[in-house]
Amino acid sequence: EGQAVYETITDDTNLAEILNRKTGNFSTNLTRISFNYRQNKFIDNSIPKRIHSYTVTYQLYHDNFFGIIDFGGYNPKDIDIFGRHRLEANYEYTFYWKGMRMVAGQDVFLQLGAHPSVTPYRSQTKLIVHPWNTDLGFFGQFDFGFDDYNYRFVDDFPRFSFGISWDWFTPFLLESKKK
Repeated sequence: EGQAVYETITDDTNLAEILNRKTGNFSTNLTRISFNYRQNKFIDNSIPKRIHSYTVTYQLYHDNFFGIIDFGGYNPKDIDIFGRHRLEANYEYTFYWKGMRMVAGQDVFLQLGAHPSVTPYRSQTKLIVHPWNTDLGFFGQFDFGFDDYNYRFVDDFPRFSFGISWDWFTPFLLESKKK
């Protein structure tokens, strides 16, 4: 039955209308490579005052586990539908304002080779406020473009979310060895 569905898909097919939302495929074999560059401005006691973080990422979807073992992974016909390659560009700015640590970020995603009914991009804008300069914070985020929840990638709608954030990797004190 599944093979018959693949045979009916054309460039004019609206994938969101035929998506199996009850027992969707949750396989996740992919390979990611990312590069990150940071610019830090420190105050006198070596605590970061401002941080600019730039990240670019390439992601490859594939069928084989670790790219070698025929286990799990995406069906090649699924890859033909949502595209094999994804590019990402991310910018994040961390700063302090009135004793609070603030993080503002912008992420852009581009899915290459996706079916014509799939929106090939997503934008994600976020703001995180750490009011007590601790690991605990509050965030607001706005997304538009394709949904990134595995089989729902065919959905395209704006989303606003908010909640509590826990930052395991907070800016930290850098101490030099003094003799």
